[in-house]
Amino acid sequence: SVVDRTLTAMGARQLYHWLTHPLLDIAGIHNRQDAVAELIKELHHTEHLGRLLKGVKDMERTLSRLNYGVANARDLVNLKMFLDRVPEMRNVLGSFDADLIRDLQKQVQPFPKLSELIARSIVEEPPLLVKEGGLIREGYSEELDDLRNISQKGKQWILEFQQREIERTGIKSLKVKYSGVFGYTLEVSRSYLNQVPENYIRRQTLANAERFVVPELKEWDEKISGAQDKIKSLEYQIFLEIRGRVLEDLAPLQAMAKAIGTLDAVMSL
Repeated sequence: SVVDRTLTAMGARQLYHWLTHPLLDIAGIHNRQDAVAELIKELHHTEHLGRLLKGVKDMERTLSRLNYGVANARDLVNLKMFLDRVPEMRNVLGSFDADLIRDLQKQVQPFPKLSELIARSIVEEPPLLVKEGGLIREGYSEELDDLRNISQKGKQWILEFQQREIERTGIKSLKVKYSGVFGYTLEVSRSYLNQVPENYIRRQTLANAERFVVPELKEWDEKISGAQDKIKSLEYQIFLEIRGRVLEDLAPLQAMAKAIGTLDAVMSL
């Protein structure tokens, strides 16, 4: 706590390792001291690096979660945020001459295609769960957009159908309700049961109302439910594909995360 002025979890871990495993090699000690000296001398550039490091998530843990298949879409968003800062970090590191910092710069490489892929595919604030939908942007997948269109049209049809049935039957309290067991049904309060048309098929009796279905409503129920299930499945598949693309560059990404931790730790000194 006395010496830790790191800005990232990666830097904090690296500093802890240095403190618990002191250098015994004179050349290594001088190498680290030269880097610290230049960071002090070039304070303007050092402060610039500090601003770029501030807010960076734990990329080592993020990459580990992606590798072990337990990551979510927010991990991809955090990775993109980090990758977007990498080109500027690399440019600033090029202003230093110390061997240690030069070595770190070699590990800090931009991945513009990866950053662009995440930006194009994942929404800015994705949900925590990856199997419930809502994480892939519109325009990324034509198939997904078509399914969403079916779902949205279906919901609009439900609203219009409800209004048509109210006008046709004169049942002002009629509502289209959804339940996981029966799907979409027409709910009629007990006071209007004598006005229920003959084509209504009873599905459920409640304390103060009854629920009915008609073939037309059931058909749209199947369309909407089928589209929503397919949407969730397809979004998860797309997420796995993007995760797979990240893992193609896992080794250099991990090396860069390690280098950023070392940079943060030496800046802390």
